[in-house]
Amino acid sequence: MKQAQIDILANWASSWLEWQRRNYQIPGIAYVIFDNNELLVKGGLGYADLDEKSKVDPTTTMFRVASISKSITAMAIARLWQQGRLELDDQLDKYLNIGKIGVLKLRSLFSHTSGLRRDGLLPFWDNDEFPDSDGLFEEARVKGAEVFAEDRKYKYSNFAYALLGQVVEKVSGMSYEEFIKSHITDPLNLKNHYCDIKGLKANERKKLAKGYSRFEYDSLLNSSRETFKEIQTKSYAPAVGHTISAVDLSRIAQQLFLKNEDILGAKIKQTILKPRKVEKHPDDTYALGFKVWKNGNNQLIGHGGSFAGFRSYYAICPKYSLGAVVLTNSMNDRAKSMVEALIDMAIKIKIKGAGVKKYQIFEGMFSNRWSDIQILGMGEDIYYYDLSSNSPSNELIKLEKRGKGFIDENASGGDYKGEGVEYIFNSRGTIRYLKWGSSILYPKYWK
Repeated sequence: MKQAQIDILANWASSWLEWQRRNYQIPGIAYVIFDNNELLVKGGLGYADLDEKSKVDPTTTMFRVASISKSITAMAIARLWQQGRLELDDQLDKYLNIGKIGVLKLRSLFSHTSGLRRDGLLPFWDNDEFPDSDGLFEEARVKGAEVFAEDRKYKYSNFAYALLGQVVEKVSGMSYEEFIKSHITDPLNLKNHYCDIKGLKANERKKLAKGYSRFEYDSLLNSSRETFKEIQTKSYAPAVGHTISAVDLSRIAQQLFLKNEDILGAKIKQTILKPRKVEKHPDDTYALGFKVWKNGNNQLIGHGGSFAGFRSYYAICPKYSLGAVVLTNSMNDRAKSMVEALIDMAIKIKIKGAGVKKYQIFEGMFSNRWSDIQILGMGEDIYYYDLSSNSPSNELIKLEKRGKGFIDENASGGDYKGEGVEYIFNSRGTIRYLKWGSSILYPKYWK
């Protein structure tokens, strides 16, 4: 992608994400848009800590990414498979003395088809007390660990991935943390990635974003929100414990493109990224550590994560060799749609190209009491969309050039269809306001 295209993408992404952040009251967002070779756009919006007013930095601010940890654990297991130290169809009891569930295959645990409970039997999502490895093994031997027979149904299981972390330790002869560091973190030169928060030094803890709850409202709509404490996930770190910056997660995600073989070979990735279907699943499917789903006409591969105070997502689009990461520090549900939107933006600009210079003076964000819009150029044309859109690249509306202004010939819903868009400039040559039909819109700037 050329620099002019990257500049448009950076402006589009930051403008739209900042509107979304404020509208959905998300304290902070770190994001990256990348291709298979480089990080194209990276940014931090808002705050990692509202009390300290410390701003989000996409390179150094670390977020709890929860179930995205599974993708990293999957890469660790695949690495051991690539080295010939295990087979995906090995039974669990080849490595762990774990009782009845030892007959389950690694492949089934990998793909959430083992039939195991989601979280064992302990309420750690409510009391923040995750079990250590002894507690994990004790739970594994308890009657009722299995809910379904193996390979019958898709059933998401953090419990299964906690056990896979134990397999990594047994096969490698290293702790899970040591293996991840020596086989993933260090080879990719990641500076802000840890399997859990245990043992973090004071200067590293300062990089951790604070996690915030959703808002609670009283009858007068006065709001309050909780700040969650930092907790260790212990034996569940392989499933939900990783802490990482947006830039470092992007480096890991880039390794999913087949041409990048620093961690895993292309043939290994073709296996672990292939969806494993044991039943019809209409929305998305699960491969071996990765979700696979359709966004419009494009297949995406990635994963999401939900932790107390955090929502995160990453995805790659193999067809266009593009991907995105979004990390947030609140209990919102926007991370997945944000990642999809960022990838769609990058695809649109990759196809259409950069805007022509003659239109740059007309670009910007504009607002009145009814709406907030952004106008931007791509290729030979100029477009607008509403900043409230969940899918901005699919809701671009082209403005037709007429004389010194434009005609809104393609207005959605016919509101101002065929009416003029006139730019009024001040003496300095900057935009004073737009006259859009009979409405007035003023330039919008973030305060």
